[in-house]
Amino acid sequence: MKPLFVFCLFQWAFLPLLHAQQSDLNYGFLGKSIQPTIERLKKAPATAENLIQLGDLYSSKENYNQAQKYFEQALKQDRTDLHIYKVALTSERLKKYPKALELYFELWNKDTLNNLLQYRISKLQMRLGQYQKAFENLESLKARDPEHPIYPYQMGLIETLDLDYSKAINYFLEAYDRDSLNIDVIYQLANSYNKLKIQDSTALFISRGLKLDPVHKNLNRIKINKLNREEKYEEAIVLLLQQDSLYPYEYFNTKMLGLCYYKTEAYEEAAKWFRESYRNNPEDFNSWTYLGHIAKQKGDLQKARFNYLNATQIAKIPRDEEYIGLGNVSQEMGDLKQAMEMYEKAYNENINNDDALFEWALASDRYYKDKKIGYNHYKNYLRRFSYKNDSIKLAFIKSRMGAIKEKLFLEGIELED
Repeated sequence: MKPLFVFCLFQWAFLPLLHAQQSDLNYGFLGKSIQPTIERLKKAPATAENLIQLGDLYSSKENYNQAQKYFEQALKQDRTDLHIYKVALTSERLKKYPKALELYFELWNKDTLNNLLQYRISKLQMRLGQYQKAFENLESLKARDPEHPIYPYQMGLIETLDLDYSKAINYFLEAYDRDSLNIDVIYQLANSYNKLKIQDSTALFISRGLKLDPVHKNLNRIKINKLNREEKYEEAIVLLLQQDSLYPYEYFNTKMLGLCYYKTEAYEEAAKWFRESYRNNPEDFNSWTYLGHIAKQKGDLQKARFNYLNATQIAKIPRDEEYIGLGNVSQEMGDLKQAMEMYEKAYNENINNDDALFEWALASDRYYKDKKIGYNHYKNYLRRFSYKNDSIKLAFIKSRMGAIKEKLFLEGIELED
């Protein structure tokens, strides 16, 4: 997890090392190529000073593998704090976090009041999943430097990893009290209140954040989702189109545009954005499902079937919505047997889908001459889903079961209730 905002953390005893690093990168070779200098230093005696200069030059080219090679050679010659720091910093850049952490600890053990080193250690511990240790370090830093907002902010981030948004909010508010203009703190407050469904506070921090940064991506996403929940689709579409112009080809924007247009029955626009959504995310089976719904709505049954089948090929179980779609298409095309098979598949993949069982029972009743099959499906529906109190379905099922029972009774067949 990277630090999300920059603070002046340089009130520390290690500052001369950073100054040394900066000065090492300014050799007075302005206007000249770095490569001849590298070649000259490679031919020069392998003193610690020359090795550090080589490492710094490679660092300036962002060739950290080569930089680390020369820093480590210098460290072997002379284990100074500067050399340890350079190897640690380069290791961090190369994502060799355990090594960087070990070296930072070596330096920090010599100067346990060094806030920046302790903060670097806590950040590396977070990267390595050592959250409790990181939290303890941040707590220590917060006690020593009670005015700094970065420490409670990072502690709040750790609490969000456990989904403990109530505790996270306390730390984010502490950071907010110390820096009320920091957009990252404001975003985390809006996000945490949103997770807890505390809508007034969510709206408050969305508003404060967007005043500071009107095009903030994540705050706008929270706002868009909020508008969608409130069924304010037109407002959401305006915001989404703005976001799409700023951040083109982003899956969230294209998918939400498809959904919002679909819910306003602007099916042509919805289809356009669902196709774009799938291009942005080839695993987005649900866009194919909606394209199936749209094609069926327009009466293009072949296209609807094609879209639903594509969705079933990409989706993972359960695919009940897709199989119900295929069942509905088959039924409209007059293939009752296939419709029944699709409804059965839908129910088998999600036994909690009452629509799937209802349609399967209905299709079975219509397809089979043996009415006991449909009767048993209806009976199963009552056993499983009576609690939903769907008055229309329940009235139909009870009426149909009564008719089947009466018919079979006249034929000399008794059915159990």
